[in-house]
Amino acid sequence: MFKIYKPEVENQLNLKIKVVRSDRGGEYYRRFDETGRNPGAFAKFLQQEGIIAQYTNPGTPQQNGISERRNRTLKDMIRSMMSCANLPIFLWGEALKTANYVLNRVPTKSINQIPYEIWNGRKPSLKHLRTWGCKAEAKPYNPAEKKLDPKTISCHFIGYPERTKGYRFYCPHHTLRFIETSRAVFIETNEEKIAEENFSFEETTADLLTAQGPAEEAVRLPQINLDNSQLDQIEITVTNQTETAEPMQMDNDQPLPAENQDSSNRRRYRNTAELRTEKITQN
Repeated sequence: MFKIYKPEVENQLNLKIKVVRSDRGGEYYRRFDETGRNPGAFAKFLQQEGIIAQYTNPGTPQQNGISERRNRTLKDMIRSMMSCANLPIFLWGEALKTANYVLNRVPTKSINQIPYEIWNGRKPSLKHLRTWGCKAEAKPYNPAEKKLDPKTISCHFIGYPERTKGYRFYCPHHTLRFIETSRAVFIETNEEKIAEENFSFEETTADLLTAQGPAEEAVRLPQINLDNSQLDQIEITVTNQTETAEPMQMDNDQPLPAENQDSSNRRRYRNTAELRTEKITQN
């Protein structure tokens, strides 16, 4: 990998790598043998290119503080991304690439600049950034697609391609588990979580009646305006199976109309009650 990175740096920035600092891992330093230091392939390559190799002492990672701090930042980001997305753990590599992609496009405190701007000489665009692990409907390229075939595939966004403009998706229920395309619709809002946050519970009278017992219900009585009348007694018993109600009695022993009578009967009743009241008053 370093053999690819070295000529890219020299060509893009017109600079040369002079020093490489690392720990004493086997991939960089190789192990000691009976004759002493036995350099590995990477150490030999640095010698051939005239690059100085600097190593930390055994058990002292703090001597390579820049690399260790960057590793901690990336691991914290990966842990948060994996926890929020709830995707399989084997996608941690895709999360690592995406975290590094984002860090290269935001200002860095140490230099107060954007790494992408230093490398390419222009400011990056952030309009294409998406929430890692969000659901999406992607349309991959399929030359054998028929007219009645589904147009999109349900998948999850997992990163950005290195050399093309588009997105990478993980499709757990499709033949191609990983696809790259620029034609996709992202679903970055969780409707279930939004519904839970906006949900408010208000206790109503009907809820209180229901809580008293499974056999009780609420009944709405008709609104009747009576003048010069007096109600003696109202007893209402309501159950799931039967409903009984004793009519209210007036002073003149005239029963009230039932709930299901129409408005014409009610008007006729009120007129009769008014006439009887006038007769009683005259007498």
